[in-house]
Amino acid sequence: MTVLSDAPGWWERAQRRREFCAPDAPWLMAKEVGWPVRHANTQVRGDDDFLQGARECSAYLLATGLAPDAVYGIGVRAVWSDDPGRFSVVHLALPEVVALARAYQPTSLAPREPRIGHALVTGPPEQIIRRDKGQVQPTVGEAIALAIAFGRIEPERCYGAYQRSVPVLDLEHDQTVMGLGQGGLAITAPAGRPWAPQFAQGAPYRIEPGTVVLSPSGPIELARFGWHAFAERFRGGDASVPDSPLEVGVAFLETVGVQPRDCWGVFEGGAGARASVQIVYRKATDDAQGRARFARYLESVGVTVDDLDVGHPEGKIVFSRGRFRVTRH
Repeated sequence: MTVLSDAPGWWERAQRRREFCAPDAPWLMAKEVGWPVRHANTQVRGDDDFLQGARECSAYLLATGLAPDAVYGIGVRAVWSDDPGRFSVVHLALPEVVALARAYQPTSLAPREPRIGHALVTGPPEQIIRRDKGQVQPTVGEAIALAIAFGRIEPERCYGAYQRSVPVLDLEHDQTVMGLGQGGLAITAPAGRPWAPQFAQGAPYRIEPGTVVLSPSGPIELARFGWHAFAERFRGGDASVPDSPLEVGVAFLETVGVQPRDCWGVFEGGAGARASVQIVYRKATDDAQGRARFARYLESVGVTVDDLDVGHPEGKIVFSRGRFRVTRH
């Protein structure tokens, strides 16, 4: 499977970003694993494709020996270089891991002792978080923050939190592209970890727009950035800009200086040039300085933080609805 950070230009861009990083900022790498998710098949088989990819993530972690405190996030990708539906794993580029990551080959066999367990929450954010008519709809990030808080998942014990959905079809430049819809979310932690029963009851929770969710591990910070300001430039051959929403997320983690022990997840969503990346993390004391470094990095490649703003594409609440379901795998 592809080592995303070995793609042409990635390490050169990472090297240029070092001037905007703190002196002790870690080096990151990203690996693409898992199995293609076919739109028609997933409509029939449900979670099978995702669980196959999840087992592959578990096999990769076992093969590389990565612990949760070295992993920034596992997530389903929204932009693919070949077949849709791959997972990504963003982690520290530890010397003892790099060679193992590059040598890793996929397997169709599930590990005898899975490294990770998935708590799958079925239902879009508006079924998890209740809002009044006319208020902005809750985002996937807010639903993930709520699940983390109730699940009492510490970032240093979390392999990733991500948007989970069957693929959706979208129209871009008169061509059909595939991406991720808002069908639910997943929290990945060491296998066998208990899940908070009060969250599994399925009744929507009340959280006002803009609320910072507090967890036992501290406030949960959400950052979301679009790729649209870079998409056409990259596709036009500009090797100076991130090649995917995921690399925008990696650039944020590097320049802000987020440590994996403070990160619950980094994941993609959306489709095509409108795809975005979300980072779920715990602020450090120097977060403001880190955010300023990220802004200076963006200016160096000709954009501003506002250029990456995705607004609130979910729109407004029309009516309240539904319940959600939690399953464990």
